[in-house]
Amino acid sequence: MHSPLTGGRIKTQSPNDQIVKDGLRGLLASIAVGFTVSTVLVLIVITLTLLSTAASAASVDQINNTKSGSLLVKNAQTGHYMPTPTLLTDVKINVSGILARTTVSQQFQNNSKDWVEGIYVFPLPENAAVDQLRMRIGDRLIEGQIKEREEAKKQFQEAARSGKKATLIEQERSNVFTTSLTNIAPGESITIEIAYQNTLDYRDGAVSLRFPLVVAPRYIPGQEHNENTMTSTVNQGPSVTDAQKISPLIIDESEKKRNPVNLSIKLDAGFAIQTIHSTNHAIKKNKINEHQYKVNLVSDNVPADRDFEVTWRSAPDAMPRSAVYTEQKGDKYYSLITLFPPTDSYADIPRLPRDIV
Repeated sequence: MHSPLTGGRIKTQSPNDQIVKDGLRGLLASIAVGFTVSTVLVLIVITLTLLSTAASAASVDQINNTKSGSLLVKNAQTGHYMPTPTLLTDVKINVSGILARTTVSQQFQNNSKDWVEGIYVFPLPENAAVDQLRMRIGDRLIEGQIKEREEAKKQFQEAARSGKKATLIEQERSNVFTTSLTNIAPGESITIEIAYQNTLDYRDGAVSLRFPLVVAPRYIPGQEHNENTMTSTVNQGPSVTDAQKISPLIIDESEKKRNPVNLSIKLDAGFAIQTIHSTNHAIKKNKINEHQYKVNLVSDNVPADRDFEVTWRSAPDAMPRSAVYTEQKGDKYYSLITLFPPTDSYADIPRLPRDIV
């Protein structure tokens, strides 16, 4: 089975045979040993001569229910954060069995005449583990480093105070991430690329992949209601201290569609595929062999106004009973063992009579 990852092996056990193939290029350690994105931050630093202060995500009142990944920049005069134009979103997903590696690249531009700070808000699957972050500002390419949360915050603040270009990525809730950037020059283009891995959902012989393109409005306890809202005696609960950070900006539905998206999938299911179905988007499927497909959106630059969901189902009796994904990192080995439950076909097998004593 070919895989988007590095090194490693896949071993699957089917009802009739056993298949062992090289090519799973790396089971992420976060999946193997319980490492989660909520415990880390990504810190990126590059030296500049201009001094600036790091943006504080907690002070951004405008981050309130965003529709898609957005870069908000701070207005030098008013201090308010406003969305910058999203030039393009490019999504590439490599699937190997029930593991997916996704690379998301978004392009923005600072269309103001000021040096600005920015906050980037974007959605990801709930079980995603981020393992890479790149930021390109103008002609400069910056690579991310995985750090512990407090250490990353400290280094980010020190970098911003010393006039270094820095970005900080942080998970606020299970699928909402924010990234703070400093020292963005007037007219400068910004490309943020994030890569993550996650396991896919398997049910009744079908595997499902969902890529969030929209952050839905969240319920925030303790908020005041407007005058058109019916009054209630129900306790609204305690207020949420990081509500501004997990409630991204709502885009007016009357505005012209923004944030065009290109999305492609390299699919290696590891079993013979019977059908591939997309719930919300028209797709084109290029069959390579029985278990490998290339999947693309029919239209280029689709607006990011709905989530992308695709499901593929195994051919009859083609689903393996188990699969083992392994990877070696240095002198350590990591494994992910998946046991697939019987499909509905097993329910038709008659049960043998038995005596109860």
